[in-house]
Amino acid sequence: KTRGWRGTVWLVPARVQGESCAGSVLQGLKLANEIPGIDLIVVGRGGGSAEDLFGFNDEKLVRAVRASKTPVISAVGHQTDFTLCDYAADKRAETPTAAAELIASGQTKLLAQLKLLSGQLAQHSPKNKIQSLHQDLDLLYAQLTSVAEEFLADQRHKLSELGSELQSAGFESVLARGYSIVRDAEGKVISSSKSIKSGNKIRLKFSDGEAGAVGE
Repeated sequence: KTRGWRGTVWLVPARVQGESCAGSVLQGLKLANEIPGIDLIVVGRGGGSAEDLFGFNDEKLVRAVRASKTPVISAVGHQTDFTLCDYAADKRAETPTAAAELIASGQTKLLAQLKLLSGQLAQHSPKNKIQSLHQDLDLLYAQLTSVAEEFLADQRHKLSELGSELQSAGFESVLARGYSIVRDAEGKVISSSKSIKSGNKIRLKFSDGEAGAVGE
């Protein structure tokens, strides 16, 4: 628990010393293999003399450890103690405590890897990809809108300037500066004095109205 390990521990009792040791542990190993959902079996006991641990050298037990359908950790005795079950097992731990630490550390590493992979999957998930694309599109839309508004504002300014210039160049503005438009009796514009003959009636248009005249 101190290492954050999560799981279920099944305790299978067995005699771990004496003449009945090998048979008892062998029976316990068979029972453990029959428990549904078991991921790992630890065959272990505390330290003792060579005679105390001799049952773990039994041929039938050693073969059963080797043939176990569930992976086995052998954790018999102390650091300096070795039995044939150690060599037959999938993994040897120096002590039962070391076996527990090995199991817990393995799960901790696995959980860390799963967390890392989960984060990587989240980063590359279609949902996040789509969200990222939406953000990019929103940014692009904002940029395009800004550019379009600046362009339209510039064009409006230019049109305003052109309008002012056109208004300034318009005939009404010209008339306001003291000029007039001369037309003959038919309303045609006269642009030259040579077109006016003596006695011809003409019309003069000023900025504030019209007046009649006769050519000399």
